[in-house]
Amino acid sequence: MSNAGFGWESMLRTDVPNGCSLKAALFTTYDRADERLIAEHLLPVVLKLDRQPEAEGPNQSYFLLELESRLQQLHGRIVVVSSTCRDEPSNFELPDDNSYDWLWRSIRHFTVGRNGRAVQHAKLWLLQWSAPAGGGDEYMEIFVSSANLTYSAFKGQIQGCWKACIKLEPRGSAARLKTWGILNEFLSELDISSGASGSLKLFQALLA
Repeated sequence: MSNAGFGWESMLRTDVPNGCSLKAALFTTYDRADERLIAEHLLPVVLKLDRQPEAEGPNQSYFLLELESRLQQLHGRIVVVSSTCRDEPSNFELPDDNSYDWLWRSIRHFTVGRNGRAVQHAKLWLLQWSAPAGGGDEYMEIFVSSANLTYSAFKGQIQGCWKACIKLEPRGSAARLKTWGILNEFLSELDISSGASGSLKLFQALLA
């Protein structure tokens, strides 16, 4: 549903002005994030890739090269926080079965519960965008939904979503930060519980 009212549409789309490029993104999910969903459906949209994933053939290789290149440019600036633990791959490897485990070498993944038992149930996306070169404007896109980052959530279920695209002010404001209610405190607690070590402070700064 768009911020213009109620309606039916895919969540995997963005409302930022044409020509904007992604600078950073936070995705929270309860269930373990599905690498294939992220690689073949979410990232092509938010990274605005020129090529689309194919089942086989040279187009698949070109897609993977473009995806890897864009992720390297944003290394560590895309963050996923979930409630389900996963093992980080020790070496970069792209198996014959088209596994996307290697994504986690560029995407930071954290799970809550570092300091005690905890559950993260929010489905919050915060995306920072910059305008085309010379434009100077930046935007924050916010999604609050019922959808986990899983195939079943996007392919086999009906979800609800609220989203907004906000033009950022050139300077932060403590007063502006307070208008977001508990969202800033939620990000602070999420950072602590997941052991993100300050990785979410960027997104708190965007709220300001």
